Amino acid sequence: MVQEMARLRRLDAASEEVLAEYNDKFERLREFRKTHRYTIQCTG
Repeated sequence: MVQEMARLRRLDAASEEVLAEYNDKFERLREFRKTHRYTIQCTG
């Protein structure tokens, strides 16, 4: 039982890390698309 809890906690921590990394990448992608769109509008 205790082992299960420890394993779940480890999984939880790992998923938190993955989520943080994903959010970071998503945020950068959104920023890039925002600036990219402005570039297209300016040149077009």
